[in-house]
Amino acid sequence: MLQNITNFFNLIRGNKIKTTPDGSDLIPLGTRDPRYDGFYQPTGITVDDFVASLPAGGVQSVTAEPSPVPGGDGIFVDNTDPLNPVLSFTGVQVDGTTITGTGVFTQPLSAAYQSPAVDGVTITGDGTPGNPLVAAGGGGAVNYANVFFVDSTNGNNGTAAQNDFTKPYSDTNPAMNAAALLTPTATNRTLIYVRRGNYGSFINLQDNTDWYCEPGVVFTNVAVLDNAISLNAKFMGKAVFTGYGFQTSGLIFRANGATSKVYFEFDEINTTGAAVEINSGASATIVGRKIFSETLNKSFGITVRGSGTVTINVTEEIAAWHQVFAVRAFSGKLYVTCPRMYLHEGNYTGGDFKQVIAIRDSLGGEVVLNGDLIVNPLAGYYGGISGVITRWTDSFGTLRVNGNIYAENQFGVYGLGSNAASRTIINGDVRSNNLIAYVASNSNVVFRNGTLMNWNTTTGSEGYPVFSMGGSGKVWVENCHMYSLGTGATQPNIAAVWKDTTASQLCINNTVHSGSDAIGFFVRNSTPGQPVNNVRILNSRSTKPLDTNIVDLLAPSGFVQDPNIIAIGFI
Repeated sequence: MLQNITNFFNLIRGNKIKTTPDGSDLIPLGTRDPRYDGFYQPTGITVDDFVASLPAGGVQSVTAEPSPVPGGDGIFVDNTDPLNPVLSFTGVQVDGTTITGTGVFTQPLSAAYQSPAVDGVTITGDGTPGNPLVAAGGGGAVNYANVFFVDSTNGNNGTAAQNDFTKPYSDTNPAMNAAALLTPTATNRTLIYVRRGNYGSFINLQDNTDWYCEPGVVFTNVAVLDNAISLNAKFMGKAVFTGYGFQTSGLIFRANGATSKVYFEFDEINTTGAAVEINSGASATIVGRKIFSETLNKSFGITVRGSGTVTINVTEEIAAWHQVFAVRAFSGKLYVTCPRMYLHEGNYTGGDFKQVIAIRDSLGGEVVLNGDLIVNPLAGYYGGISGVITRWTDSFGTLRVNGNIYAENQFGVYGLGSNAASRTIINGDVRSNNLIAYVASNSNVVFRNGTLMNWNTTTGSEGYPVFSMGGSGKVWVENCHMYSLGTGATQPNIAAVWKDTTASQLCINNTVHSGSDAIGFFVRNSTPGQPVNNVRILNSRSTKPLDTNIVDLLAPSGFVQDPNIIAIGFI
């Protein structure tokens, strides 16, 4: 048979080649038959019979998922001509990216941004007019009719296109300018989406225009500002701010529009200037991981003025060289939650500006600090009006601290508010090598549910009492342990409380006190021979007696001298 087939090909290879076979043409075959040499019998089959023998049917279409349009949601194979199938791709979704187009010259495949969930903010949609981007999280769901993408590595300001993830700007400034040409509304907002990279242009917030920064975005010497224009804007994501910001204070974020409402989110601020300033009637929500403000001159970490509502949530630390929080002429609400609010050791301006929080010239505002207030242990007593907390001049308003105070060599509280409505309430422990508090003028201070401990190692502590009071200052101590080490002081200076004036008011309830030295007083009259009463003691004991000129006004007295009392002497 092999010889026959060889002869056949030798006959036809010259001019017997056909390009289109007829149905009756024969195709040579070898049919299995052991009676022939080579076990195959020479046979043939017509073209018509060969085609008829092929399996019926064929691939009609393949789709990724149901669609009203053939191939609209995936892969489409058109087998109208079984001998010439057509394969196309439409709407393939892979890992949050939608691929559109058929793959032919006039309809190339195109990848469009869709549905990433990043850092608590989920953005859905593909950015087209019929399917706008929608951000959920960080303040609720918002429709974004127009999106401008920024990519410092792959962007091109000359070819950038609105609503096209594949055509980003290379810098934030032109994207911001393009967004300013639109007229977004509260229900149809504009988004500027910043991809990881380094950026150096200032950010001027605009009404109803939001920002989102991917992790890995770094702004150097950049400030985020509302420029005193009332607006509603969100700056979201995980950007890092470094360097020096705006004007002489070098601030990084400022909102001072009369009715501005700004959401400002970041990963970290590490600046040689101020970090945050809120003025006028602006309200702001500030969310981040860490703030460090190496405040030069007299700029402060976070300054709050005006009548707005300010909420600050920082998960690790807020630290500054001078006044971590400066609250001035403030009639609004300030709520801070941070586990560690830290006064750094750097000092360019002297003790008058060394505080974790200073409240002055206030207009009746309310401040709540949730977390510990801590001073560096490296510096000695700063002097002036330094302290972890300073209430100065007409500091009308209420400060509540829900946390502990570690004052090191400074006063825990320096209460010199001239207004009788200067109120400070501390729920937690207070430890110092100096006075726990000096309360005078018209300040009111409440200590609740903590241990008040003076380790008595700093000479600025007025003879080492736990706290001292004068003027018309008022102090309440409720459910506390008071402890004074007593080392270095001499009789009659050793006492738990120094009371300098009759007008000052002291109320101690459900509290115990002990000190290392047996001598001294529980409450001492600092001016011997003059009655300094205005003392009320309920259900409290101390190892030391009351001074001879101090009389408990409650009847019967709630004070008991008990040498067996042991107050907590550590925190």
